[in-house]
Amino acid sequence: MLVAIRDRVGTLKRQKWTLEEIIAATPTAPFDQLWGQFVIIPAFFTKLVYEGIHVA
Repeated sequence: MLVAIRDRVGTLKRQKWTLEEIIAATPTAPFDQLWGQFVIIPAFFTKLVYEGIHVA
């Protein structure tokens, strides 16, 4: 799950999508029902992943 979301967010970030666009694309969607209903909501998790990816 973590690798899949990182890959999705990284691909979009390399394509110069903004954070807001990436959140709207819901890269966590396949995992939201199982994992996205706890302390960290999907939009916040996407933001954390986005900020952790450094694109050259």
